[in-house]
Amino acid sequence: MYLLQMTQMFSKLYKSMTLYQKRNLNVNVEQMSSKKKVFNNKMEVLFDYRTNKPNLGRTRSSSRKANQGMYTAGETIRAKETNSVELGPWLDDFDNKKKIYNMRLFYVLLPNSESVVKFGVAGTQGEAGAWGRLHQYINEYGYTSDLNACTGIQLLYLAGNQYNPNVALTVQQCPVSCGTCQ
Repeated sequence: MYLLQMTQMFSKLYKSMTLYQKRNLNVNVEQMSSKKKVFNNKMEVLFDYRTNKPNLGRTRSSSRKANQGMYTAGETIRAKETNSVELGPWLDDFDNKKKIYNMRLFYVLLPNSESVVKFGVAGTQGEAGAWGRLHQYINEYGYTSDLNACTGIQLLYLAGNQYNPNVALTVQQCPVSCGTCQ
């Protein structure tokens, strides 16, 4: 009922409009319906180890606790159930590849062989650049294996937004010379 009343009211309004107003209305409707790319600046969390459900996968031997001093700080952190996920298999999943395509990402990673948390920005050129940057870590650290616990890298946090080429990355690309970027 309400929709019918709105339709009748709009048709009366449209009939009373001048030709110039009708043209402008048609142009505005075409602009709104065209497939112009609207950039969403909101960060979307793609993975967070704090909200990930515990993964009941591989187990380590019980002798590990006896030799705790032999393990790196990174392995000790993972032993406390961080609910992190291995980066390699996560990137190999096609659904995840589609999620990160044409996105600028903020990532936090933890290599199995080091006690240093690595973080950075991926996808500075758009398209598959984010996947390429994350895959560089797999090239460097490899996949986790049972034979060598030091290989592989864990994904702790991943968030991003749609790639916008108008966002400046460095001072040299800053379009405004206001002096605040220096």
